[in-house]
Amino acid sequence: MTIDIKGGAGIDLDEEWFTPQEVGKRFKMHPKTVIRNFRGRLGVIEVGSHETLHKGKRKFMRISKAAVARFVAEKASKSAHIL
Repeated sequence: MTIDIKGGAGIDLDEEWFTPQEVGKRFKMHPKTVIRNFRGRLGVIEVGSHETLHKGKRKFMRISKAAVARFVAEKASKSAHIL
């Protein structure tokens, strides 16, 4: 199943999705670091609500397998330029 979002990009729900905790465990990163690194990227879903007077904010992030692969490739190319 594919969901169309604003801007014409589609999200494939049949693809494998990960939580920030799962990605952090795999790459030995804190989940908050994962959230900072993946926020706003293609292939990342962020859903949540704002904080109100009586309720705290709740945010949920899911990261696609393709987004993780792009992140790894980007980091690998940056480290290759340093050497």
